Parts: sequence; C-alpha cells; structure tokens
Amino acid sequence: MKKDGRRWVEVATVLTSNFSGELIKQVLLPSARRGELYRVQATGENGRILNSPDITIKKKTIAGLDIVRMEFLTGDSVRLSWVDEKRSDTMIYFLVVEEKDGDTFAGIYTREKYWQYPLTRTATLSIGLDNPPPLYTSMEYTAKLVVVDFDGWVSTLDCKTFTYSTQ
Repeated sequence: MKKDGRRWVEVATVLTSNFSGELIKQVLLPSARRGELYRVQATGENGRILNSPDITIKKKTIAGLDIVRMEFLTGDSVRLSWVDEKRSDTMIYFLVVEEKDGDTFAGIYTREKYWQYPLTRTATLSIGLDNPPPLYTSMEYTAKLVVVDFDGWVSTLDCKTFTYSTQ
C-alpha cells in the first residue's frame, strides 16, 4: 500500500521469486519513487489485517557484497557473522539458514553482527523452528542475510552457500 496524502491506497505489484521460501516474500513496485511511503498489508490466520511499519523508498538495494562469514564449531554448530557496510542506519538483521532444497532450518532477527546456529533463543526474535535440526558434515546449506534500516528499507541482501565441516 502507498501513502497518498492522508490515506493508504493499494498499488500494483509484480511477484518475484521469494528470498527464503515462505519466510520472506519479494514483490517489485514498478511505480515506486524515492521518498514515497509504503507499507505491507497481510491477513493473519485469525482473519485480522496486519500492517508493517512504514517503509521509505530509497536507492536500490545492494545484493551480493559477500559480507557473510562462517566459523565452523564443534557440536553441529556454525557461527555466522557479517560486516556492516554502514550504507544505512541499520535497525535489525534478519538471517535465514536453509538446506540445499530450500527448506528453512532457522529464521532469526538480531541486532548483533553475528549468530551461532542453532541457538535460536539467543536471537532478538526467532520465526523458524524452536530447535533447528543439526547440520551434517559434507551437506550444503545457504545463509541469507537481510539488512533493514530504521526507515524499513532493505539496504542489503547477501547469500552464502557453504558445506558444513567440523575441521
């Protein structure tokens, strides 16, 4: 929805591939211009209408900066960290860990610049499984990072595919 004066109006969107299964859906707003206000509207399971905070349209989102790093730990764990490019005033980071078929193992929000899989309780908010499955040696996984600023704008997206190893 777009802010038009004092009211919110529906606008045409173009569906695109989802960033992470059903956790993060992507749409394009072909008519959006810098400085305009938008908001996402959804219907909850109970039929209640839910609105996102306002999102200010800014410059293009930057993808593929290769900022996600892995440190393999013992006990089926991996420490994921990232460099904050300081392109925006970061409010929160959203991180997803998926297996190679796209099944989401964990989805967390954090204000930190790191997170240790599978410790969902250390995150600001977990929207995935309470107890994510263990990572298996020689299996391929993907970590996807979304950087959200205080205007609700996704300033940066990054994906990193890795093969879990305990060595």
